[in-house]
Amino acid sequence: MSRFFKDILKEGDFTITDVFTEVKKDFPSLDLSRIEPLIKALVRMRVRITAISYNTVDPKGNPVVSSGIIMRPLNRRPNGVLHFLPSANIDKFGSGSDALILFEGVLSFLGYIIVIPDLLGNGITKDTVEYPFLMAENTGRVAYDMHRAAIEYFPAILGYPLQKHISIGGYSMGGSGALALVRH
Repeated sequence: MSRFFKDILKEGDFTITDVFTEVKKDFPSLDLSRIEPLIKALVRMRVRITAISYNTVDPKGNPVVSSGIIMRPLNRRPNGVLHFLPSANIDKFGSGSDALILFEGVLSFLGYIIVIPDLLGNGITKDTVEYPFLMAENTGRVAYDMHRAAIEYFPAILGYPLQKHISIGGYSMGGSGALALVRH
């Protein structure tokens, strides 16, 4: 029985074309012609995005079930694991488990496994838990528990372990969350 990983919420397979289709919805005037050769080179890459739920705690230490996504290349060996913390999602829409395709996960199309927690107040907790804004310690803990859920998910569901060496990244509020994750 898993201590952190609970369940698969949904999953889907995507190509880089799917990503740029979503980007164009948000930025219709964006000119992608300069990176068209890159898009064509990556067009054969397929990525599976899996939204999972996992056990963690709120800022007061109370147990809560949160969500996040794991993105992994399907038709090549992974180059490594990147645990990426998203920026503040104050409007509570478009978290990883809601949208599946996120900008933060584009590196999965270059062969990386990407782990992205929704963080509390987003994903499956958007209607039940307040977003712990500027509570970096809890953000780090929630992200760490998502990583431990990913460690359990890989052998339980995929039959092989998650690579041990990881890189951590984040921008905006995700930057402070990434630093908090390092402490765990």
